[in-house]
Amino acid sequence: MTASTRDMAELEGIALRSRQIGVVEFGVDVAADIATLATMDLNPEYGQYSVNRWGSLALRNRDGDAGSSQSHEFSLPSKWTANAHRLPALKSLVETVFHLDEVRSARVFVANSQSGIRPHRDYLEFRNGFTRLHLVLETHAGSVNGEGTQAFHMPKGALVFLEGRELHWALNLSSEPRYHLVCDFDAQLTPEECVREQFVGEHCLPLVHRSALPEEVAELLKLSAQATDTENIEQLLKLADSIFMRYDTQPFATPYDMVMPHMGANPAAVNALIRRRVQYCGL
Repeated sequence: MTASTRDMAELEGIALRSRQIGVVEFGVDVAADIATLATMDLNPEYGQYSVNRWGSLALRNRDGDAGSSQSHEFSLPSKWTANAHRLPALKSLVETVFHLDEVRSARVFVANSQSGIRPHRDYLEFRNGFTRLHLVLETHAGSVNGEGTQAFHMPKGALVFLEGRELHWALNLSSEPRYHLVCDFDAQLTPEECVREQFVGEHCLPLVHRSALPEEVAELLKLSAQATDTENIEQLLKLADSIFMRYDTQPFATPYDMVMPHMGANPAAVNALIRRRVQYCGL
């Protein structure tokens, strides 16, 4: 995978709803907090979406509960957790960069080496959802995010609006962890309304160009789909998720599209696939 800094407008047919809205510079105090963070236990929520060792840590939320990264729609104000007081530089970033009185939650997302988040849509369980912003604390060339079939890289210091209503995913293929500070706001707010003015500016997300899906990998996935049943459907879909994220799989819009045409001989497995697709994608 290689990142390109060409303007997205130059790339025909690519239109991301996620976008970089600004940039933040920070110093060694953040690095010290990341070192502390590496010693802390992460929250267990949303593990069903994770690939390998992905996790999160709550800094601010509805109840001030350090043990929960659960998202909630609620009336302000939100409360700091004990984790925030152990990570003073990250707490200061939330206070300095964002409009604190509008923050519904602040969390750190940790994608360890060879881990990530499988393709899904956010807010399916909510009435309105959120405006979600990522501030990249530490990243590496092998860390990519995706929206639909397009992949992009969030540079260190980037403030990125992630449109969770679109199918999206993340994968860290580097040998080091990736850390993002993630804040949620009322869905009626624009991303720019959530951030203090001095940090807002026009930037372009570097796109990542992935290799085309190799024929032998496509054939392996096809044969696996033909042989699947309800007992191993989850293993098949985990394989499809991984392939969808690692390769350019166009014209397939989701991992499920890659395998469903080959599962016609097993209606029970197809029904299990449809249930999972609805759970993760709302489709």
